[in-house]
Amino acid sequence: MSLRSLYHTAGLVAACSLLPQLHAQVVINEVSGANMTTFADNNGEYEDWVELFNTGAAPFDLSGGT
Repeated sequence: MSLRSLYHTAGLVAACSLLPQLHAQVVINEVSGANMTTFADNNGEYEDWVELFNTGAAPFDLSGGT
């Protein structure tokens, strides 16, 4: 590694350490991509599903998300 690359790497590490740490409040907790028999919906169909979990203390608004 050249000295210039070493300086760039050290500068990047230093800059990243100054940024506030960001944490997602809502995480994907569980995914079922082949739900054949586990959970039926209101129509009796077995759809794929994703479970979200809010790790924060406050409610999180998911409306408008894509």
